[in-house]
Amino acid sequence: MAIDRAVENGSAAGPLRQRQRTDSHGLQNCGRGVDPERIWRPFDLVQRLLEDLRIDPTAKDNEAVRCAFKDHETIECLLKDPRVDRAACENDLLQSASKAGAWETVELLLRDGRVDPAAKNNEAIRSAAANGHHGVVYILIKDLRVNPAAEANEAIRSAAANGHHGMVSTLIKDPRVNPVAGLSEALLRMVMN
Repeated sequence: MAIDRAVENGSAAGPLRQRQRTDSHGLQNCGRGVDPERIWRPFDLVQRLLEDLRIDPTAKDNEAVRCAFKDHETIECLLKDPRVDRAACENDLLQSASKAGAWETVELLLRDGRVDPAAKNNEAIRSAAANGHHGVVYILIKDLRVNPAAEANEAIRSAAANGHHGMVSTLIKDPRVNPVAGLSEALLRMVMN
């Protein structure tokens, strides 16, 4: 599907978006004499595709949306479409964005009441902590639906196991986290790292 490919190409490029340079006839010109108004980014292509009502951004369980979570500009464009279900696939988009550290996307998703940050037994905060994504954990921990002590304090244990000492300090300050439960293991892992 065209929108899936456009989104995939944009998110794979990361912060430095791939740009297709075209001349006035729409032909690739390898950057020679490029008119800045004719440079296309994946975001631009996604936006143009969404103008065509035959294009369905929700196809394949929101695959286009789930592929775009790292590119804030593109995900914001896709989420404006009323057909997109931000909580599809058991809040998979929030969990993917949390795991990857895409804090802007996490923040955007949490504005929608349908998105459940505690889905899959608080997977979002557990994976963000395990991967050391402070910005995401900071956003999630402010949401009272999130339980940072889920799965026997897995967030703090995995943060310690992966050497994210600042994350351990952040999590232990939260009153919902039991500083005793699993802390011996977390301490042992921190010392071993």
